[in-house]
Amino acid sequence: MDEPPKKDRRRRGRAKLDTLVRLRPSEPISDHFDEIICTQNVSRDGIYFATTNRLYKEGMRLFVTFPYSAHTGAINRDYIGEVRRIDQLDNGNRGVAVHLIGTLILDSAQ
Repeated sequence: MDEPPKKDRRRRGRAKLDTLVRLRPSEPISDHFDEIICTQNVSRDGIYFATTNRLYKEGMRLFVTFPYSAHTGAINRDYIGEVRRIDQLDNGNRGVAVHLIGTLILDSAQ
């Protein structure tokens, strides 16, 4: 029996955009990672990417730098994000959907 189509719960439209993003856990974990990867699609409040990293878990909080560039003077914006969904992809990768909760502002003037 065919399953009914899943309801699209997105609040904002997606754009197919492959741009670099930097991801790392916002809370200490035993297997820390710092990953720079290309997005597959983005919206104003979310990103989606494919990865081989098995450390992502639903509900995990992340520091997200989007867009990311290692060039001096680049305008990198930092966010707090939360992993909302993990898809098993055909090629052995995992698709990870991250909701961008809010911007992270570090004040270095103190």
